[in-house]
Amino acid sequence: MARPYTVGRALVHGTLTVGILDILDAFIFFGLRGVTPARILQSIASGVLGRAAYQGRGEVGPQHRHRVDQQGGDGGELGGAGTDAPAARRHG
Repeated sequence: MARPYTVGRALVHGTLTVGILDILDAFIFFGLRGVTPARILQSIASGVLGRAAYQGRGEVGPQHRHRVDQQGGDGGELGGAGTDAPAARRHG
């Protein structure tokens, strides 16, 4: 028999569903405009890491962990430093 669907489980499943749909939307929308998925993810990461997100090392050093602690959250998709992408400049 299935476990009852609790509020906590509903929140987790809802959050995962919305997060997946959100990133898929960004991949499709900007992908159709010539932006690669890697560039989209770098733009999202740049909200927390700044320009270091475009260095491609895939690591967060101590200097960036401090920024993550101070800012929390994300910086918004293709916002801030992420507007370097040609499609983002053109459409944003």
